Amino acid sequence: RLPIASRIYTAILCKSTRSLIIWTPYLTTHITQIPKHNSDNAPLNMYSDDWDEISQKIRSGYDWHCQKCNIDLSAKADRKWLHVHHINGLKYDNNRENLKVLCIKCHSEEPSHAHIKNIPDYIDFLREKHQIQSMSD
Repeated sequence: RLPIASRIYTAILCKSTRSLIIWTPYLTTHITQIPKHNSDNAPLNMYSDDWDEISQKIRSGYDWHCQKCNIDLSAKADRKWLHVHHINGLKYDNNRENLKVLCIKCHSEEPSHAHIKNIPDYIDFLREKHQIQSMSD
């Protein structure tokens, strides 16, 4: 059992009598750090001004291969299908540990990224993916 200081309790009171109906403990062990930002100082979730350069550098650092499926997208015409994914969803957080090089298909499979499947490039990639893989095998 955790000490009371490491628990959060929710109290539900009766409106008419103001007596306690439910007193529920919730463990706080999942909270690992205090948020850096609040509603007054949170940065906008926008790409940094040097994003194109960062993206180019990291993709070339992986020799234009997807880190998940390892497809080779090194041909200049195929590079548009290789994305750099922000793992934590914060577009301004360009720490190396937060970036993953993914083909457009693997990128669309990341949490909250299904919208990528609506981009015309996604359909084009699926059409041509088999040709690309056979050339790199």
